Formats: sequence, C-alpha cells, structure tokens
Amino acid sequence: MKITRSTQITIDELSTRKLDLFIAASGYEKRATFIPRMNFYAEKKVVIGFEENRNNSTRKSNDKYYKSSKYDYLHTSGSEDANILAYLNDFIEQANKADLEIAIDYSSMTRIWYGTIVDFFNNYIGSKKILLYFLYTKATFSSPPKIENQNYFFEPIKGFSNLSIPNKPTALILGLGYEKRRAFSLKEYFDADEVYVFLTDENNTPEFHNEVCSRNQELISKLSNGYIFKYPIDNLLYTRKLLYELCKRLLMDFRIVIAPCGPKPFTLISMLTASVLPNIDVWRISGNKGFDNANREPDGEVLCFFVEYSNETENPLML
Repeated sequence: MKITRSTQITIDELSTRKLDLFIAASGYEKRATFIPRMNFYAEKKVVIGFEENRNNSTRKSNDKYYKSSKYDYLHTSGSEDANILAYLNDFIEQANKADLEIAIDYSSMTRIWYGTIVDFFNNYIGSKKILLYFLYTKATFSSPPKIENQNYFFEPIKGFSNLSIPNKPTALILGLGYEKRRAFSLKEYFDADEVYVFLTDENNTPEFHNEVCSRNQELISKLSNGYIFKYPIDNLLYTRKLLYELCKRLLMDFRIVIAPCGPKPFTLISMLTASVLPNIDVWRISGNKGFDNANREPDGEVLCFFVEYSNETENPLML
C-alpha cells in the first residue's frame, strides 16, 4: 500500500472516531495504560505483552488492567514479530468493511513491534483503505542510568533495509538520545562519509535536551550547524518535514541510514519517511539485555499522528 495522507491531529479529534481495532502494549512503565484508560471506542482491543521479565511489579499491574478490560492478549519477545503479523493478518481477513480505523499506542512498544505494524501496511495488497492513528504518551523526565551498557547490538529494522551492496557513500542520520556510547558506536560502525544529528529542542523538553547535549557533546562539537537539526517533539509534522527534506536532498549522492536512538516519535517519523522515499535504511541499536524495563511516568500529554494507507493509483503524498 501507499501512504496517501498523513498529518498530526489532537487526541480530542481521535475521541470522536469509532475504531475498528486498538493496539496497546503492556510494558514495565506506568504510562503503559495511560492512553487505554481514556476508553476510546473500539470494536476489538489487543495488547502485546513482553515474554521477558513478567514478574516485574509494574508489568503485573499493567497486565491486570488489560485482562480486566477484556483485551485480547499476545505474548511475544520484544525482538519478535510473528504473533503480531499473524494477528493483523487474521484481523484484516475477517474484517468486512472497506475502510478500517486502527489506533496504535506505541508508548511502551519496542521499535521492532511498531516497525512491524508500519511494514505490514506498507506491504498489504488488498483493496481496503486503512486509517492508522499512532499514539504516544510523553513521559516525565527521568535521569539516565549511572552505569551505561557498553555492549550494543546493531541491525536494520525488518522491512526498512535494502539488501543490495551499497554503491554510494553513506550518510548517517542519528536521532540522539541520552545514551552517550550509542551514537558514537553507530558512527564508528558505519564509518559514514557524512553525519547528521537530530535532537529535541530546548523549549519542549529542556531537561532532556540538556542531558542529550551534555552526553553527546564530543560528537556535536565536531559538527557544523548545517549538520545539526533541532526539532520540537510536540510538532511531529514539522519534524517529519525536516527529515523528509534532508533525506530527499541526500538521496542523489548517498546511501542513507537513519539510526533513531532518541525518543520513539522520531523513530516513527523515520519509518514513515523510509516508507515514502526509496532506498533508506532504518537501523536499531540496543543493549544486550534485549528490552527496556525503565518505569516512566506519563506527563499527561499525548501525541497523535494520523496516516492513511490506500492502494489507489495517485502518487503517495507527505501532507
């Protein structure tokens, strides 16, 4: 399918919709149930629960909520996608409507999980029109762990990699988080000819911005202003425009690898950009534990990004 429309909407606009499916995740953070407790109307509701560390106290509390709220339950590893693909495929096959509206709360999902959902609809070849609402609960600031994992695992996210041997120099686009070694490790791994960084601006998330700049100062100090992009995390439309225009400009001369180490909304925007423009890789880098069990508190704000998929013949748009 092609993305024919996309934009940012308010959570109030979503509350008026009659959803066909609501997808959530039961993770290790209190914000994992923040959006579901808003009780959006949905014909079907499913929650994806981690196979890992089920006895975590916050995780057990989240599981209890989802089970009492009559969600279908999928258990899977944070690095696996087979159960998610099977559920989506069954849902689509059984649906008898021409247009389907699906909300995805990816606040507590791994990159692989919500990347799987985006890739599923990128490759869906049926006649239905799919309206997706990607929801994200912003978290209150929490300091990074004092001891940072020094062992990292690199791989392209499934569905967002080009298997051919690169015949162009590499431009690496880093979405910075506050894990200092992750960005450096990626830079060294790719030995990129050009490096660009995206980081949240100081207005929306001052504490996070300051921490990111402090922990990545050595990398940032080596880049000129034209290679540093500050974005407001609340304005996903503007962030997408920045990334889309940069990638479009670089495509002629470079192989592009986007490596989002920072906030999940930037990862989503990276995936959607790679869904529209050709030959862009999106890579993930994770610690050797395989999952993140930090307990993040919701700050009360929800970001909602709308994406329409269709097999109509018009050219894909980035509206």
